[in-house]
Amino acid sequence: MLVGSLRMKSGFLPAYHMNKNLWISIVLEGLENDGMIKNLIDWSYQVTAARKKEMEID
Repeated sequence: MLVGSLRMKSGFLPAYHMNKNLWISIVLEGLENDGMIKNLIDWSYQVTAARKKEMEID
């Protein structure tokens, strides 16, 4: 699963306020690769937007 592999990287932690199996927290201080973060945000939006659209159709 994507979340599990990300948590193995430095700066990626289980989200303290959400389901720890599905969400991550990211330490932005000292982050060198902000492109990966932007890609993760885009991917997350696309996945959730698709589900929202499916729910509206039903």
